Amino acid sequence: EVCSQFPQQMAVYCTGTVNIQLDLPAAEYTRLYIMSLPALRPLSLEGAKQVMQQRQMTQYKDEVFNQIFLLSAGVPRLLGFVFRTAGELASTIPVAFNAMSGCFKEAYQSAAPFFDQPEVAWPLVLCSAVRWKATDSKLVPGTSKRWAEVFEAGAAFPDNGSVLIPRVWWCEDDEVETALIRQGLKVNISLEGLLPDPAKLLQSMSKGPLFRGTLWEEQVCNALAARFHLFCLAADKTPCDTYIPFLDIYPTTDDHLRSVLEQFSVCWSNGVEYPKKEASVLERVGKAIKSNKNIKNAHHDLLIPVKRIATGDLEYIAAQCRYGIPKPAKDLTKTCQDKTRKPSKNETRNDLPDMPNVLLQICSEAEGMQQFDQRKMWAKRQREKRYSLMSCEAIIAQLAVLRIL
Repeated sequence: EVCSQFPQQMAVYCTGTVNIQLDLPAAEYTRLYIMSLPALRPLSLEGAKQVMQQRQMTQYKDEVFNQIFLLSAGVPRLLGFVFRTAGELASTIPVAFNAMSGCFKEAYQSAAPFFDQPEVAWPLVLCSAVRWKATDSKLVPGTSKRWAEVFEAGAAFPDNGSVLIPRVWWCEDDEVETALIRQGLKVNISLEGLLPDPAKLLQSMSKGPLFRGTLWEEQVCNALAARFHLFCLAADKTPCDTYIPFLDIYPTTDDHLRSVLEQFSVCWSNGVEYPKKEASVLERVGKAIKSNKNIKNAHHDLLIPVKRIATGDLEYIAAQCRYGIPKPAKDLTKTCQDKTRKPSKNETRNDLPDMPNVLLQICSEAEGMQQFDQRKMWAKRQREKRYSLMSCEAIIAQLAVLRIL
């Protein structure tokens, strides 16, 4: 149809947000080149904002625009619908959400069947949440679907070797969202913890660094558990007796963090647990990441079970989670992060034994070695591969969601 409107000597290039090519021109052309062009990549937050400003259409305030970006995953066509809203309430999130829902129904009905099947929708949403590597020829973990089929239908979008799915694809349908939550409960992975709802976050009465820190812990532990779950699905392995190198779960490019994590393999077949009493590195090692988020003033935020590859010994890696910049040495020492527990009444830190376990400070803005005075204890611990920074940027797609608070 398009080609028939142009003289034969002209070239026509077509691209869009879906990887699909239909209805090649029937006419004979002197020179006809058929090339497979990739779908338009999702835009970054900055790129999406720049498009909004340049088009001189509906303009959204930052608070609303950030929500729109998280719901749309930066997909250009979705944003195009959002930027064309009109009326007195045009620049509000309900109107923008309705525009995106309309876009899904009008332009992406081919994607809907993927989300009607919980056993397919679950790994798709997880892959998007944790930056899972995806190429056209590979299968979606745990399914018989190839990523090429998913991309062609517009059910997901390729992004720098990974994959992104707009939240609006599944959160607009209560049945689909409920089915996804149930899938998560089966393996102790919280969908809400992994992919917080930006609208609910803004409506919450809780604000500030402490609230962000708790949500950050949730994102971290559920992202780690989700990646383990996906590895087992992809390899068709039984989770309860499968150990995977930590570096396969967390593919860092930082040399120091690699040297720390390469010592271990992991089995997190029980997902994430929230003990009623504070968990510590002194406990028997299980197969669940333990989160102390419900324990007020807990010593360590997360206890991550690992197995030393060299010896087969089971132990916990302790984790201090902090959304933002790392705690300095002074604060780490003050809170006894290098000790197995906090001092009780009438005890000082000098009364406590040193913690032999690895300590990770998981903060969103730094990875690898931390700058310490080389004469001090923390520098020594770092040289011994018992301390490192970890940002989780490589495994959390919505790393910026907490910035809206």
